[in-house]
Amino acid sequence: MTPSTLAAVSGLILSILPLAAGAAVSPTVLVVGLSLVASPQGATRRLIAFTAGATAVLVVLSALSLALAHRTGGIHTTPDEVGTVQLVVAALLFALGVRTVIRPPSAPRERPRDTGSPRLWRSLLLGAGIMSTNVVTLCLSFTAVHLIGVSDADLGVKAVAFIVLFLIVLLPAEVPLAASRSAQLRDWLTRVMAALVAHQRTILPLVEFGLAAYLTVLGLINLL
Repeated sequence: MTPSTLAAVSGLILSILPLAAGAAVSPTVLVVGLSLVASPQGATRRLIAFTAGATAVLVVLSALSLALAHRTGGIHTTPDEVGTVQLVVAALLFALGVRTVIRPPSAPRERPRDTGSPRLWRSLLLGAGIMSTNVVTLCLSFTAVHLIGVSDADLGVKAVAFIVLFLIVLLPAEVPLAASRSAQLRDWLTRVMAALVAHQRTILPLVEFGLAAYLTVLGLINLL
């Protein structure tokens, strides 16, 4: 990899890194992933199917975001158009943050008993369903993909950025997959999960308001 290509890859990844990191803050995906680790049989296959379902949703979302990037001009997209997308997503994140703050805590739902049957298609649909309703992750991933789509970097650089984005966003599903091979890592993740669930009404608004502010600043810079 030449120095110029490395610089292009680094620059593009750095531009999407805050969005990817925010999109990866998904206690729900982590909780479900760890519950699949505890399955009496077929845990690894279930986790792979679960991750595949979540990945499929991200692929569809990426296609929609790239279609928008193409519609706004691709590499010829103006800063005004990029800024408009960023401000729209920022407004949505702000609204989600307000909803998280004012919404009363939901009562814990009882998990259905596991029959021990792998039922991979259920895990696949579960991964797709949870990712489809994870609005913060979808908003941030959409914005990151749009930035990749309008970048003037070459195709290879964009491909690397896509891989990095997907790996980061899907961390809550990938880490339980690794934990299925390590009891020590599984115990540590269980403690992390408990902390995330206990403090999610604090963590989620911080992520939503913080990234709303970040995108607002970027959007205004592009518009002014």
